[in-house]
Amino acid sequence: MNRLMLFYLLIFSVILSAEVPSVKLADDIELIPLTPTIWRHVSYQQIEPYGRVPANGLVIICETEAVLVDTPWTAHQTSVLLDWFRVEKEVSVVLAVPGHYHEDCMGGFPELERRGITTLGSSLTAKLAAGYGLNPPRQVFSGSKKLTVGHRELELFFPGAGHTLDNIVVWVPDEQVLFGGCIIKSLHSKDLGYIDESDLNAWPETLMRIKNRYSNATIIVPGHGAPGGVNLIDHTLSLLGKNRCSPKKNDTQND
Repeated sequence: MNRLMLFYLLIFSVILSAEVPSVKLADDIELIPLTPTIWRHVSYQQIEPYGRVPANGLVIICETEAVLVDTPWTAHQTSVLLDWFRVEKEVSVVLAVPGHYHEDCMGGFPELERRGITTLGSSLTAKLAAGYGLNPPRQVFSGSKKLTVGHRELELFFPGAGHTLDNIVVWVPDEQVLFGGCIIKSLHSKDLGYIDESDLNAWPETLMRIKNRYSNATIIVPGHGAPGGVNLIDHTLSLLGKNRCSPKKNDTQND
């Protein structure tokens, strides 16, 4: 590892360990800035017997517009989030991308539909969502897709099965931020969480595709818990190797 890379890693570790101020929108949703133009939204849902379960998503600001990656758990939380960015940041969410078809990614889709916001997801996510009677994304892609919103480029990538058969990641190259979603676990995760719909055999290879493709990622955001670096992928691989998992009936983890 060269000195410049070591320097950046040290700086990044300091940033992650620092207390980052959050913006509390309601008792069950808050915002945490990752960069001046990328915010992590954290919403909470009461799921027994686990209590309040947090779930992550992103709002990526692209000049006067924004892209929402994963909705909060509910339509109401999603409405509160959209209104805050419209009023406080004077940006409108014009596109929403779900990481996969579970409630912690698509629970706010009814509100997106009500507001006429464009939704884009993998063709497999659309198929699975429709099969469960959920609102599917209106536009679909297969494999990977590059987008330009404002002057900002984004990449959507389906790396293979893992947490679910349809999980994708979202890459913001100019900030080197990767939203990994539930296919990547936080460092505090002690197990793989809900695996009833997982492909445990494919998951390690899928993670290696992500690691190789986005080796220069400086911030990786998991589906639940605190962001980190590439070490989150290594930690998830370790959990898969140990296979210390507890199947649950909800898409949760012990963060």
